[in-house]
Amino acid sequence: MKTEYIPPTESGRQRQKWFKSHIRPGMTFDEAIQLNYKALDLFPITEEERCLKFESLKDIPEFVL
Repeated sequence: MKTEYIPPTESGRQRQKWFKSHIRPGMTFDEAIQLNYKALDLFPITEEERCLKFESLKDIPEFVL
């Protein structure tokens, strides 16, 4: 199965830019998670992003362990 690259939306690009400008070397995992939550608060996931994610997940075949 080959997945297709989906370019980020405008909101996603803004979220990535903000996150990259605030991340710093030596941050703990918890600090990075908090930063991620703040980025999501400032730039919430749009309906378009939700639909794109749903479509990409539909392409994953189901399997049973």
